[in-house]
Parts: sequence; C-alpha cells; structure tokens
Amino acid sequence: MSTLGPRTALQGVAWALVRVFLRGKPLGMERGGRMAFPFKQQDLADALGLSLVHTNKTLGILRKRQLAHWTEGELRVSDLQALADLALIETTALPVRPIL
Repeated sequence: MSTLGPRTALQGVAWALVRVFLRGKPLGMERGGRMAFPFKQQDLADALGLSLVHTNKTLGILRKRQLAHWTEGELRVSDLQALADLALIETTALPVRPIL
C-alpha cells in the first residue's frame, strides 16, 4: 500500500498490471504480450482501494490509450514500457516466484 498512496488511480492500476505482467513473464505465462488474468475487476478494485466504477473507468482509459486491455480472463499489454512509465516504475526483470 505504501507504493500506491502517492499514485493516482490511473497510475495505481497501471502499476498493478505491470507488476502482475512482469511476474508472469518468467513463469512462462506471457505469450506475445498476452497472459491469462483470471480475476474480476472487483478483485483489482479491492486490492487497490478503489471503487469498482472508478476501476472500470480507469481500465477504459488504459484501453483507449492502447496500453492495456483486459477482457475475458486475458490481459493484453500493447506497450509495456509506456504502461510502466505511466505507473512510475521500472520494467527490470523480477525474480521467479509465484504470481500471488
């Protein structure tokens, strides 16, 4: 939570998507910019301390900017570096460990 406090909702959602995406890569979960993401928007909203409506609108902004698209249990990241820049984090490789 300490990393999310100073971030806007847009930056926070971008941060969460980048972190999950980067953790999935070394586990072989990412293929061609896509990975399984079997969660609900409510799960993401709860994790980030946002309302479901605000989370949905924020995901819409990311989709409109063509940075990330989450639908039917799949996360597609079109531009990981731009998404990470928005999230104010680096895209350095993370150690291999479980996604959750």
